[in-house]
Amino acid sequence: MSTDLIRDDLFQQVLLSPLADGADELHILTGYACASFALFHILEAREHLKRDFSIRLNIGMTGSDGIHLRAHQAYVAAASAVSGAWLRIAYAPTRISDHSKLYVWLRGGIPI
Repeated sequence: MSTDLIRDDLFQQVLLSPLADGADELHILTGYACASFALFHILEAREHLKRDFSIRLNIGMTGSDGIHLRAHQAYVAAASAVSGAWLRIAYAPTRISDHSKLYVWLRGGIPI
């Protein structure tokens, strides 16, 4: 494992390369997120790599900040657009917040 800081082409290095190496699931914990980017990521992988994978997106700042109805509706629409369980979204419980930025790729349920 390299300890070099990735500076160029982050989308390719962080979000597409693991798929080419056989990853099939991405778990993300983040303070804030965007439904359209999650959907874009799935569709981009389908188009360029010709494969599906699942995303578990945990949005941590909704516990203190809440979530706007439009944002929630966008997540529901994104999950519906990819059909099945490819995109699962969870919001932080009331009064509990997490502003972390963490992602883990898995292959067959095992972190890689």
